[in-house]
Amino acid sequence: MRQALTLLMRTVRGAGWALLLVLVGHEIAGARFGHEPVVDPIAHFSGGVAMAYFVWYGCRRDPGFLGNPSALARDLIALGATLAVAVFWEAGELGSDLFRGTRIQTDPANMMRDLMLGGLGGAVLLAGVRVRGWFRGGNGAR
Repeated sequence: MRQALTLLMRTVRGAGWALLLVLVGHEIAGARFGHEPVVDPIAHFSGGVAMAYFVWYGCRRDPGFLGNPSALARDLIALGATLAVAVFWEAGELGSDLFRGTRIQTDPANMMRDLMLGGLGGAVLLAGVRVRGWFRGGNGAR
């Protein structure tokens, strides 16, 4: 447990800025321009990028914690965690709509769009990391 908390704190210090940037940027842009139709989709895509980076960074920071997974396995862990966070985020929005009377989700299509954009953001980040590794002379494995 101590090792997990240490890894989490190191990851927050090294990559937490990405998550914070998306949250703060979403609030500022949403207040300035309104959440729909532009700010919210960009925020969900950016949130997918940030979450995938956060998990990918954590997996690279201490790969032994997970049993030294391959680069592909790290990418899949990061993408899976990103998709899981997107689902929980949308569940939170739905819960807020049901129990607090907010109108965050306008319809099921809005929820599905947000989920797809979060996953796409994560996939784009991981593809970019892989391509960057290839251009640096490796096989993309980083």
